[in-house]
Amino acid sequence: MDYTVRAVYVDGVLRPLEPLPLSNGQSVEITVRLGQHELAQHWQAWRDFLDNLEPLSEEQLRLLEDSAQRRPLFRPFAWDK
Repeated sequence: MDYTVRAVYVDGVLRPLEPLPLSNGQSVEITVRLGQHELAQHWQAWRDFLDNLEPLSEEQLRLLEDSAQRRPLFRPFAWDK
């Protein structure tokens, strides 16, 4: 059975914010998704960076677009799916 619980990461350990119906020592599989607040901070940092760039020439824009098509940085993140 699957459960979705919120947790915080403290000193290298994920700590659930509510009790889990698990036995001591039980093995589980964890999928980590950032909360909406953390995602908003991530994208705001990119927006702030981009807002402070000098205008690009047509050639620079073309090179940037070409690079964006090839680099994982510009592809959707696993947590965006």
